[in-house]
Amino acid sequence: MDKIMFYPLYADYEILNKKPIIKIFGRNEKGEKIVFEDKNFEPYFYAIPEQDKIEEIKKRIENLVVKHNEEKIKIKRVEIVERIEINKKLKVLKIFCYLPRDVSLLKEEVRHTKGVLHKREYDIPFAKRYCIDKQISFLSPYKIENNELKKQEGKLYNPNVAAFDIEIYKPSFDAKENKIICIGIYSRDKKIVFTWKPSNLKEAVVLKDEKEMIKKFFESIDEFDILLSYNGDNFDLPFLKIRAEELKLQHPVVLSRRGANFKNCLHVDLYNIVSKHLSAEIKTKSFKLDEVAKFFIGEGKDELKLYENNLGKDIWDSGDIKKIDEILNYNLQDCKITYLVGEKVLPLEYRFSNLIGLDLYDVTRSGFSQLVENYLIKESVRKGILINNKPTDKELEKRREQTYIGGYVHEPKPGIYEGIHVLDFKSLYPSILVSHNISPDTLDENGELEVKINGKVNKFTQKRKGFIVDIVDNLIKKRMEIKKKQGKGVNEKALKLLANSTYGYLGFFAARWYCLECAESITALGRKYIKETIEKAEKSGFKVVYGDSLDYSRRIIVKDNEGKIKIIKIGELAELNWNNYKTLTFDLKTQKVNFSKIKRVIRKPYDYKEKGKLVKITTTRGQTIVTPQHSLYKYENGKIILTDSSKLKEGDFLISLSKIPANQKFKVNSIIDIAKLNYRSELYGYKDNLVISKEGICPYCKKRYKWLREHVYSKHKDKKISIDKIKDEYKYIGFKYGRTGRIPRFWKIDEDLAWIIGYYCGDGSATIGRKSMLSFGSSNKKYIIKVKKFFDRILNKNLKIIESIDKRTGNKMYYYRVQNKTLVALFVEGFGMGKGCNNKKVPDIILNGDEKLKKSFLKGYFDSDGSNEKDWGRGYKSNYFRFTTNSKDLAIGVHLLLKSINFGKNSFGRKINTVAWGYRKDKPKISNLRLTASKNKKYEFEDFSLAKVNKIELVKPTKNFVYDIEVEKYHNFADAEGLVLVHNTDSTMLVGEKEKVKKFLEEINKELPKIMELEYEGFYKRGIFVGGAERGTKKRYALIDEKGNIEIKGFEFVRGDWSDIAKETQEKVLEFVLNNKKEEAIQFVKEIIKKIKKGNIEKEKLIISRQLTKKLKEYGTIAPHVKVARDLEKTGIKINRGTIIQYIITKDGKTISEKAKWYEEAKNYDADYYINNQVIPAALRILRVLGYSKNDLYVGQSSLIGF
Repeated sequence: MDKIMFYPLYADYEILNKKPIIKIFGRNEKGEKIVFEDKNFEPYFYAIPEQDKIEEIKKRIENLVVKHNEEKIKIKRVEIVERIEINKKLKVLKIFCYLPRDVSLLKEEVRHTKGVLHKREYDIPFAKRYCIDKQISFLSPYKIENNELKKQEGKLYNPNVAAFDIEIYKPSFDAKENKIICIGIYSRDKKIVFTWKPSNLKEAVVLKDEKEMIKKFFESIDEFDILLSYNGDNFDLPFLKIRAEELKLQHPVVLSRRGANFKNCLHVDLYNIVSKHLSAEIKTKSFKLDEVAKFFIGEGKDELKLYENNLGKDIWDSGDIKKIDEILNYNLQDCKITYLVGEKVLPLEYRFSNLIGLDLYDVTRSGFSQLVENYLIKESVRKGILINNKPTDKELEKRREQTYIGGYVHEPKPGIYEGIHVLDFKSLYPSILVSHNISPDTLDENGELEVKINGKVNKFTQKRKGFIVDIVDNLIKKRMEIKKKQGKGVNEKALKLLANSTYGYLGFFAARWYCLECAESITALGRKYIKETIEKAEKSGFKVVYGDSLDYSRRIIVKDNEGKIKIIKIGELAELNWNNYKTLTFDLKTQKVNFSKIKRVIRKPYDYKEKGKLVKITTTRGQTIVTPQHSLYKYENGKIILTDSSKLKEGDFLISLSKIPANQKFKVNSIIDIAKLNYRSELYGYKDNLVISKEGICPYCKKRYKWLREHVYSKHKDKKISIDKIKDEYKYIGFKYGRTGRIPRFWKIDEDLAWIIGYYCGDGSATIGRKSMLSFGSSNKKYIIKVKKFFDRILNKNLKIIESIDKRTGNKMYYYRVQNKTLVALFVEGFGMGKGCNNKKVPDIILNGDEKLKKSFLKGYFDSDGSNEKDWGRGYKSNYFRFTTNSKDLAIGVHLLLKSINFGKNSFGRKINTVAWGYRKDKPKISNLRLTASKNKKYEFEDFSLAKVNKIELVKPTKNFVYDIEVEKYHNFADAEGLVLVHNTDSTMLVGEKEKVKKFLEEINKELPKIMELEYEGFYKRGIFVGGAERGTKKRYALIDEKGNIEIKGFEFVRGDWSDIAKETQEKVLEFVLNNKKEEAIQFVKEIIKKIKKGNIEKEKLIISRQLTKKLKEYGTIAPHVKVARDLEKTGIKINRGTIIQYIITKDGKTISEKAKWYEEAKNYDADYYINNQVIPAALRILRVLGYSKNDLYVGQSSLIGF
């Protein structure tokens, strides 16, 4: 093998003739797989002896013998070598063994040998030991000369990568009872799927049976260097191994504690990379393949629900080639997106592997602390430094108890401050570590650098460079050099991540180089730098400008991480994790509608008495309510331009989006498992639909019982299961007691169901209580017959149609009513359709359904409550829908459906793609909507229509805040009520003395270490600081910028466990104080107290919300929310850990817990409680800082203003 180019991929070893042989697997320059072998490398570890007796100790160790399974384990030889231990050169004993396993068998005997002080490096695996000692850089070019590896200059090898995925027969993880039906492989030049049923796919290779298929797969992977999977460690490889063994097949799968691998190529599980190395970067709701793939490549999984309701099993058993090909395509798509995600994320892993000296299997299964540690191990060997041992269990326990003070957030002495600048550092901790020479081996009681922390002093020598300091310094220098030559990229990123992770590693309790003194000293110096810099920053002044705002109640259209379209109030969105959402936007260049990612949601206090009322704009296409300075898109002289709402006039034309991107998450005739829907009620899964009588023969054990229900409940518990633990065999769902009615668990989402849902939204109703029922009524009997037919089939019943006379009209009416509590829960909660005419909504399965479902829903809706006519008036012909509703959400939902369906053209050839909105003057909450076409060909557009402004009026905001969202790329979004297009905040930006800002930062950065960078975040004209603890207590402060936007941290009105009246009081007090109106703040609190005493506070503002942090039965003390939760549980409402309990403190009872009532049942409130335990404490959080006390807040007391 002389003078062969070689690219190492991974290392292993084997025992041959009782001798270990190192094997390095890789490729030559021709791309052929070759194995480099080293038969001369010996396993070893170190012992640190007493220095003056080293020869004597050496002889003792040489003569050691340990018995293992009747075998005598001996030391091969011992050498005296020189190594560095805590900055001192020592003579240590290098103890060689015959076999790798002998190291673990001999280490304790050596340690307890007289004269041995410590043992070292006994816990490093043999193949890894070789790579460390030889400083192997995986993927780098090497030459094999004279059976030695010699590193060469050159590019890293680009491995031959493929992705694979398996599909199984049925949704069961029991591999012994299940089987694999296909295995896909996808690479840059190979797309293949192995299966054992007939297929028409060109990519399919059809084998005789499962055994032959698995065998062929194992044979085919030999050509690849890396085989990618997504969660293969936990599923695909273990499943393959068990199936192979069940089928008596030899296999290359190796399972270990760290993961799963193949003998003939590396297995890389991308899930490990995403969750361990990229979790801070990717903005997805979860780490599911579909979401991760969409994030990286904009493409996800096929929508085939293979494992829902045994769909895959049924298809496989049917032998339907067309359907089987759908499974195979589904499998290949998973392989494809896994491969393409791999192309995005693997380059960083290649660089880690090359830099650290770990193969890709180990790199991808290591967290950042492990990566840092392995890099330190590699550098230790290179420098001749002994590697620290892993901590013992006792050491780990002790370290877990130790904590240190973290970073610093500027918190001045409590009070009001003017001119506050918020600044941020980059690479703060690595630069401090290097600049101040902080490393475990520079910790020295005689050191020149003193770092004082809470009366304690840590000292570090500055006379010699620390081991870790040297490593981090080199990483930073290499990174800067690469960044200068190549710009940002994976090489630069790998070095940055390693350098930035080193500080955290020092404080990591399981680290070999753990050093609490180092970690706490670095953060202490960080706090010092930040304090000094902020003191200088406070002397300068800058402005921050923000954008536009909408009222809290305005709905917008969003798409979540699962791709589902939802209608949500902008104010409610601010309280959610808005990173998980996209919103409807408009590309002004292409004039196309898109969904664009939400970058942030902005909430700003708004006092309409000072800033003016909001502007309510009513157009022919809908409404919007915005602040006077908000920008909207106006159509003028053939162009779309921006204009302030305050400058609009009646007759102007705004932009209304007339099309939304198709969304078909739910297909017609697909099956839905209703047990997976969201319910407030506590439901159960049942194996059957039997109704158990009080007395009779047990249907299960066939014996007669006087107390039959009690018998079934106690002896046949397996017939019922909590819905959150439901299994396949439970085919029905219902409440705890069977008398309330059960319904089938699996429903076909067909056109009949869509029509029923539409009919319910139009003219159905739900009653919740002792007699929970669904009710449908109409003067047209054929519709009620259709309703009856559907529910009779679903429930296997034959209920009667009720006939009566409508007293208002004298017309005959027909009703169908079904009393079934579970069915009501499904419609009201599961489908989320609401129960009152004001609260009806279009459910998710329709809003995100295919066109057939949407049309069937609309048919049902208009059959019940609208009209579907032909209009021959107004000089043109047009098919259109017309309807009236007083549910805003329902109107918006139906209008979205109308805009998502292609209704063709009218008699004049113009597209029917707009929805006209009308509003009754006598009842403004009622909306009249009509599907129509543009009247003028000149103003017919593909994705938008013109909304003529009919009315402009000023209105009060519904809350004391207004809201805006910042959207990627397009800087606009649509108000859902008519999809009126509004402008959004571009970003936070600096105006004014920009040169002064730049100069200030330059001066600060000159004083800092070169690798440290200070960034400017923003300026606030005033702030109030309430104070906090050094550790453990939230800091409380509020800042107001030049525009009046307030930023808050730690106050009650951003918490859920205070009532709205307390939050609003605190919020308003903050606003008064930040605007320098302290007397008004006091007077405002007094007025609130008066209102509370008089009983003039709305019930909704008294609700307190607390979340259960554990299971209800685990609570010992009965706090108010626990008491209410137990009350609710008795009524059948499902209560779990995480449930949010809403309650009001009433007058009824002695203790606070006794007085707590579920908010819907509360008939009064305890005024004293809300004054003394909610409003006054919330207000005093702020006012106490200004010198006020509790007495100053009671009515009749004078205010203190002398400050």
